[in-house]
Amino acid sequence: MILRAFYIRLVIRVVVLGLLMLFFFFSLQQGEMYMALTVSGIMIVVMLADIVFFLNRTNREVANFMLGMKHGEFTSNIPGSGRRHSFERLQDAFLEIEQKFQDVRIREEMHYRYLQTLIEHVEIALVSFDEEGTIELYNSAAAALFKLNKPQRSEQLKRVSPALYNTITSLPSGMKEIVRTEIDGQMVHLAVLTSEFRTGDRVYRLASVQDIKSEMEEQELDSWQKLIRVLTHEIMNTVTPISSLSESITRVLFDPEGKKVPPEKIGRDDLEDLYSGIRGIHGRSRGLLGFITNYKSLTQLPLPVFADHGLEEIIDSVCRLNKKEMEKQGISLSLKLHDPSVKIFADRAMMEQLM
Repeated sequence: MILRAFYIRLVIRVVVLGLLMLFFFFSLQQGEMYMALTVSGIMIVVMLADIVFFLNRTNREVANFMLGMKHGEFTSNIPGSGRRHSFERLQDAFLEIEQKFQDVRIREEMHYRYLQTLIEHVEIALVSFDEEGTIELYNSAAAALFKLNKPQRSEQLKRVSPALYNTITSLPSGMKEIVRTEIDGQMVHLAVLTSEFRTGDRVYRLASVQDIKSEMEEQELDSWQKLIRVLTHEIMNTVTPISSLSESITRVLFDPEGKKVPPEKIGRDDLEDLYSGIRGIHGRSRGLLGFITNYKSLTQLPLPVFADHGLEEIIDSVCRLNKKEMEKQGISLSLKLHDPSVKIFADRAMMEQLM
């Protein structure tokens, strides 16, 4: 409809111009119609000027409107409605387009403010900068962690920590790295994750930095608790049979009144129990001492010392250590092996601990 109105007005002007030119040439052929020739010539010039003005004015208004859209300004470039205009429908279209752009701008502004609010509520430090190092995003969590308020250039992060700056700027996109550094006199452990993205013709780097000190402290505490449980388990497994064997030896060497039993009154079976008990106490004591020695560093499990050992000998040793405790609990234990000569290639102390 807008183009149709434009064409109609343009055609009317062209037709009028054509008629004036016909009248001009007709008057020129007559030779004596000087007044008509002059008037028609002037009207032709006026009509040409009107057509040029008509086209230029429309072009200027459209150009101004497009320029306004480029810079986000609309109202100052809409053709005025205070006068009769040949493009009344175009004016309505301009107004409609303006309203659409304003709606889009409002939605974008709301979206931007929503994202800004989310970013500010995130407890992880976020920093984003372009290829020239100009910082575009820097949330409050970053300001609190880096003790640096609203830096303009990424190079300013060097003052916070050169190690952190190098990691943020050089870490490959999508990779994560733990940085141990000092910020404001305090040692911190930071988990750094970076990514790159493109907006238009510009490339940005986004880095998220999180202080994981509390997580590491929790892991350290959990490791200590696990170690204590292991140590407690091993110590109890050693002390319990030692206590039981010591009690058995005491009953053999002392009477119920606490007096020493003369050697000649100790029977062969009791003497064999004494030998076995003392040997068991000695073995478990050495095993416990070696276990604790190997865990002094708290860095790695002790390496096994492999050798050939008789399976019956290992199991019998464990049974002797726990025999008295089992008897107290009313447990009867008997050992039967189909092949007593079976040997295993293992660490004997660790096998006894396991059993």
